[in-house]
Amino acid sequence: MSRDLLPLNALRAFEAAARLNSVSQAAEQLHVTHGAVSRQLKVLEEHLGVSLFVKDGRGLKLTDAGIRLRDASFEAFERLRDTCAELTQSSADAPFVLGCSGSLLARWFIPRLGRLNADLPDLRLHLSAGEGDLDPRRPGLDALLVFAEGTRSRTFGLQPMLAGATRYLDLPETVILPVGITGTEALFPVGGDTLHSVETIARFGRPIEARVLRERAGDDRRLIMDTIGVAIAAVLPPDFKGVYGNGQVNLDDARRLHHLLFED
Repeated sequence: MSRDLLPLNALRAFEAAARLNSVSQAAEQLHVTHGAVSRQLKVLEEHLGVSLFVKDGRGLKLTDAGIRLRDASFEAFERLRDTCAELTQSSADAPFVLGCSGSLLARWFIPRLGRLNADLPDLRLHLSAGEGDLDPRRPGLDALLVFAEGTRSRTFGLQPMLAGATRYLDLPETVILPVGITGTEALFPVGGDTLHSVETIARFGRPIEARVLRERAGDDRRLIMDTIGVAIAAVLPPDFKGVYGNGQVNLDDARRLHHLLFED
């Protein structure tokens, strides 16, 4: 008998059948057919070279070897269940660590934190602030909040996206989610000196892997960010599209990439 390759599916089927003393109940618990469990039991017996069950009337009865394996497999699977439950609970209890610049945290995020806590009371959020450019590879961060719009004014329309922000897209497994937000233009109107309580609406586009956009754009950082700008504009009402509205003739390549990646 090989000590290297154990038939784990067969052991799983045996443990359930022995614990429940029923092939039918094991099949129901494992969400497979009666025949599938029976075949796995046969595989295990052939692998071990011993009989684990004998017929007992219309049912089955464990042999001495079957009893030994039942006790050992039950203990092993029970330990696995307990360990997996502990790991799951540990992951659930861990806080979500969000990194952002100190200025963005103070001016934009903190004023919205009360509403976030009210909407997501079970979220254990830990904020990690820093000055200057935050390194998204910094250990312990689950996500990084970045303001990537350049020459920002308090107007309705989108401004050009900052090409330098593509450094955040170089990390493996980064996903781009276009989000268009309206209502913030009334928060601090042009010419005003007072903050207002406003209702904001967020509209979401189709997410894609940053790696795919980089490859399609040939690592052209201006094209990458313009494609993201077009993707955000696509979910906004016409008055909010700004420089990424349909009247901009220099965005043909970005629109083609947007159509290819965010719409198809």
